[in-house]
Amino acid sequence: MDNQPTVFVRQATASDLALCLDINPSFETNQVWQMSYQERKGRVAVSFQTVRLPQSRRIDYPHNHAQLLERWHQSHEFFVLEKRETISSDKPLAGYLSLTMDSVDGIAWIGDLVVDDAYRKQGYGSRLLDTANQWAKKQQATRLMATIQTKNYPAIQFFKKSGFALWGYNEALFYSGDIALHWGMKVQQVAS
Repeated sequence: MDNQPTVFVRQATASDLALCLDINPSFETNQVWQMSYQERKGRVAVSFQTVRLPQSRRIDYPHNHAQLLERWHQSHEFFVLEKRETISSDKPLAGYLSLTMDSVDGIAWIGDLVVDDAYRKQGYGSRLLDTANQWAKKQQATRLMATIQTKNYPAIQFFKKSGFALWGYNEALFYSGDIALHWGMKVQQVAS
């Protein structure tokens, strides 16, 4: 018998925000992406390479609680992974997803896609990503994009495996000082 609770995606309510803050978005990694930048004779070259760390490290999420709350209030849509069966000491939520639509450029942005440690590598991140893709289609977005830290090797692998490609970077996006990688994919619209 499987002891894992059934988890489903639903739209978040205001009362979910405090519960989402209880989910630890930090992650552990033993690899990171390292950026190198070279400029010579009017030519600029930027490259990324995977670097193995001497030991596994826990990496903090690039946004603190106050920043997360502000991001969530500015998002256009917010979803949570809710557990159907919980015991009194268990957290009722297993993850969350925030989305914002840039209708001028046709981009649906994934603001946060977080799954609780205990539920990672079980397909729940993919379920949230499917929800993001369906939402992007309803918004008639042409692209779905996410921004992640170069330190977040698990997310890099997840987005690559999910069909996203590296579409750019920003050296000064995160308040934490981490380099931001922009991952994107085209949204396939269903013909009516």
